[in-house]
Amino acid sequence: DGIRDRDVTGVQTCALPILADPYRWMEDLDSPKTRAFVEAQGAYTESYIKALPQRASLHQRLTQLYRYVRYDTPFMAAGQTYYTMNTGLQNQNVLYRATPGGGREVVLDPNTLSTDGHLAVVGYVLSHDGRYLAYGVSDAGSDWTQWRIRDLKAERDLPEVLAHTKYYAPVWSADDRALYYSAFPAPAPGQELAAEDLDNALYQHVLGTSVSDDARLYSDPVHRDLQFLPSLSGDGQTLIVAVGEGEVGDKGLEDVLLMEVRSRTWAPMSTGFKAA
Repeated sequence: DGIRDRDVTGVQTCALPILADPYRWMEDLDSPKTRAFVEAQGAYTESYIKALPQRASLHQRLTQLYRYVRYDTPFMAAGQTYYTMNTGLQNQNVLYRATPGGGREVVLDPNTLSTDGHLAVVGYVLSHDGRYLAYGVSDAGSDWTQWRIRDLKAERDLPEVLAHTKYYAPVWSADDRALYYSAFPAPAPGQELAAEDLDNALYQHVLGTSVSDDARLYSDPVHRDLQFLPSLSGDGQTLIVAVGEGEVGDKGLEDVLLMEVRSRTWAPMSTGFKAA
């Protein structure tokens, strides 16, 4: 039948047919051929959409529906109230701080980070004293996140940037002098979208120092798929780390490790992936 054959011993074996695989070249995401294909597909789609006579009226109706002010849930830091708001048609919500008398002031406007909106803010973490704001920036929707640190008193970003992070926000130390964060090794150029999530590690960054000097607090080179989500106890004395096989939370069960902040000594709280 074209599939079954017999080997020299007379035993029937199965030889699989050759399958066509004409699009394997598209797995090279950054090759000129792949980029040209994507651009051609985009141009073809856009030419069709632009020719639709209903497009103008649909655009007008959607604009009407989206043009309303909306807020996210407020949060507190150092006795002050922060919240994000969108006037209706902004690409990204703006972070505000409430002022006495019911007013507000802009803390960070993500819409100013890039002219075409490819840089998006995906999270905010304020220091306990309200002086510093760590904010995560994603490029073109990537899981890769850079955490920048803004001095709100000086109204400028610090030079250090926490790079090669994914999924997890950093955590401020109790004295607001450092950040605990989870990061991956830097991917090879051109492999940012193809690199596996392996060799995650936990670090400590001290403000005013180079990120190249950040202390590596914990990793597991034997189990390379483990990832680490840090949080801090209420008294600031214990770093609590949820450990996941892959992204923390995906399987619903984690290990939990504790680090005594002053001595940097570690102790397991729950192992065997039994904790939720």
